[in-house]
Amino acid sequence: MAIFLNKESLPFGMNYAKVVSSAVSWVSMRKVLWFLIFFWIALPVLVFLPEVIDKGLYPSSMLPLVVALYDILYLAVIVGVIVLIQGCLAHKHSECKDFSVGRLLNLIVLVFIELFYVFFWSIYKGFRAIQLLLIVLSVFVFYYYLASASQFIFNLFILSLVAYFIVVIYNAVRVFFSTSVFCSRNVSPVEAIKEAADLTKHNFYHTLTSILLSIVLAGILFSFVSLCLWVIASLVLSYFLINPIALSLGFKAAVIFALGPTLIAYHYSIIEVFSQLSAHRAASHSIKRILAHRVLHPKHKAPVRKLAKRKRRR
Repeated sequence: MAIFLNKESLPFGMNYAKVVSSAVSWVSMRKVLWFLIFFWIALPVLVFLPEVIDKGLYPSSMLPLVVALYDILYLAVIVGVIVLIQGCLAHKHSECKDFSVGRLLNLIVLVFIELFYVFFWSIYKGFRAIQLLLIVLSVFVFYYYLASASQFIFNLFILSLVAYFIVVIYNAVRVFFSTSVFCSRNVSPVEAIKEAADLTKHNFYHTLTSILLSIVLAGILFSFVSLCLWVIASLVLSYFLINPIALSLGFKAAVIFALGPTLIAYHYSIIEVFSQLSAHRAASHSIKRILAHRVLHPKHKAPVRKLAKRKRRR
């Protein structure tokens, strides 16, 4: 295991050991406790409040107040995630810009532009025509299948969808760190997407494996924490409720409260990947500048033969 996680054993220099440790090391940080408390308060309300609205468990006159409370909490969770990303960037000694209402609106615009690049307009120019062709082909084949119900047409539709989603995955990985770039630099949404694409250029497979590793780590943490909380919540609730209700409510509470640590661990590991990619790009750019400087400004040395002749004359 240590062989695969060691930085020196990897040809591209991605340190997976730091990615793994970042998903766990946040537990020892006191500042992260406030994020955890915030998510433990906001997320349960966001999950249970729609159920309260659907069942009408309140006076009808309070409907605007309940809806306003839900919208405020939803916006608060979005802002909380942004602040969490900034905290992760600050922990990695990266720059993080202060957020304002204007930057929050630009972040929303960034999300829509990012979705456009992912699903319709590939960040890689060579895939744009292919992606548009696959979209048209999938729609055309689907409607033709509804008319003919042919097995060959159905297989062609599945193949076109698989090819389309491969391009979508490639686009998603290339622009994955747009939000991190936008939070760390004073750039526009379009510039953030371009910088994120430049960040993952020639590092697609390394970035993809790192993102998958972060997702797997978050999934393992979520499963472990939710299982532990489910057992504890079920035991506590069984003293007040019958077993089926206690198990059901305990499971819901465990899943909701496990989301907080999972979100924090996921973002810490993702920002670790972003930090390593940024350091790799900065190092490669500095090497290119040094090489360009040596090419443009070579040191003029006297030929060896001329130096030998001068010595003989002396």
